[in-house]
Amino acid sequence: MFIVVLGFSTVAQQQLNPGQVIDSVYCTSDNSHSYSLYLPSTYAADRAWPIVFIFDAGGRGKLAVEKFQAGAEQHGFILIGSNNFRNGPMDQAFEAANRLFEDAQSRYPIDGDRLYTAGLSGGARVATAIATLVPDVDGVIACAAGEHSQYPITDEHAFTFVSVVGHTDMNLYEVEVLHRRITNSQMNHVMINFDGGHGWADDETLSTALEWIKAYSEGSAIDMEFPNAQPGQFDAETLTRHQQEGQWQNDLAYPLFRLEGQDAAGAVTELTAQINSLINIERTAKTNHERLMANRLLGYIALYTVSNGGSRLGQQQFEQAIPFYQVLAQTHPKNAHMWFFVAKLNAQANQKAAALKAYNKALKQGFEGDPSLSKKEVYAWLQDEADLQALLWKGLPAFF
Repeated sequence: MFIVVLGFSTVAQQQLNPGQVIDSVYCTSDNSHSYSLYLPSTYAADRAWPIVFIFDAGGRGKLAVEKFQAGAEQHGFILIGSNNFRNGPMDQAFEAANRLFEDAQSRYPIDGDRLYTAGLSGGARVATAIATLVPDVDGVIACAAGEHSQYPITDEHAFTFVSVVGHTDMNLYEVEVLHRRITNSQMNHVMINFDGGHGWADDETLSTALEWIKAYSEGSAIDMEFPNAQPGQFDAETLTRHQQEGQWQNDLAYPLFRLEGQDAAGAVTELTAQINSLINIERTAKTNHERLMANRLLGYIALYTVSNGGSRLGQQQFEQAIPFYQVLAQTHPKNAHMWFFVAKLNAQANQKAAALKAYNKALKQGFEGDPSLSKKEVYAWLQDEADLQALLWKGLPAFF
């Protein structure tokens, strides 16, 4: 689906609350789509405003808007965060974006020369894809990911590109390689690092990202200096580290792919050995660079397995989901809730021995079970239907 941004104009305004985050504004043309909204406290309908359309990978429009709120208030941006966008097919992503664009142009006085997109993880890839397709988009703030493989950044349509990525984000290597490539283009670009993993940056960092966007639009970026903003060139030692991390990630790709095949058990064994090596590096690393590399690679494994396992869990393909969550649990072996989830998952697939083995691991890591139950009673308890998604989310915060 091709996105079209129409000309913007000022129209009659509904009752608004500048300076406050509104949870849900329903699109006039399709009330199945909604977005979270923030208008600066100085908002007035008699002038045009820059706007940022934000795509959180989990459809958390309000959270995304709140993350940018301080910067939007300081620098004078309208914020719109989609409540419908989720990681998934691009036609659905473009449909969600279209509904936002259409509704925004009918309600708010937007400066057509200062239209921006932003996103987290898969949302960052969509935000970038939109910019490659729509000449009206002047800039992108891409958090925790780079470009979309189907819609790569090219010199055909230059726009301001601000990357924001955590030091322990598993996508750091990808983002840095993209940043280095863009150095040779005509695009305005900067990469901002922060202390954190795969997720939204802190409010101050995102305010800095908005400041860069604003500065580039005003031609004043040359005067800006921030300690966490990185140039596009890396020294030889840094490049070597990136190449080593990239090679390790490539080595992980094949066994991760095999988790969905007939040799899933062999892939679990191979990945467990790799994970144990990474955990050992994380614990014994002599340099911070080594520790962060191991942390990012463990995060890469965790994100891959929870994403692919989740799609099978959603279809109640419990047996096919098990290898993914076995590997996920290995990346945080002291997470009792995750081992309990693996036990329940095996029980749903009638894998008694594996269920009891995972349950014992959960007990070893502090899970509160009933010691008076026999193995037969424990297995019957594990087989009881439960909300597996709720159990999964109870264990996941330790991973991301």
